[in-house]
Amino acid sequence: MNSPSPIRRLALVAALVLPPIGMPLLAQAQLGGDQASVYSDSQAMQAMATSTSTVAYTRYDLKTATMVVHEYAGPSGTVFAVTFSGNRIPALELLLGGYLDAYQTGAARVPPGQRRNLVIDTPSLKAALSGRPYALTGRFWVPSLTPAGILAETLP
Repeated sequence: MNSPSPIRRLALVAALVLPPIGMPLLAQAQLGGDQASVYSDSQAMQAMATSTSTVAYTRYDLKTATMVVHEYAGPSGTVFAVTFSGNRIPALELLLGGYLDAYQTGAARVPPGQRRNLVIDTPSLKAALSGRPYALTGRFWVPSLTPAGILAETLP
């Protein structure tokens, strides 16, 4: 198996660490925000929105041709986790809102050679991103907002 070229590795690291610049709005619900914004997200993404409710949370699925974003809101209506999969990373400044600084600080502490599978574990934000160009996945969650009994790291 061939290893990726230095240019491809650099592109992947940049995609995992830096927020997209000049990208269209892909999502507006923010960690810690309320679930009312989920439907405006689907319009901004030009995505089809569906939802599934359980006793512990409601999962909102926003699907486009190239990406799926799941936003999880607890019984109080607060978004406690966001996951995505697709060909690029969504606009993190919109998804993470006030948690963007915690993400960037955590990502900066990860040595460059370990950013292909980026894990951030801070008291205020947990994150895991992995993949390769055009096949990326990620999850972000706020431990203090996650409902009791939910393991956010296992959310689909």
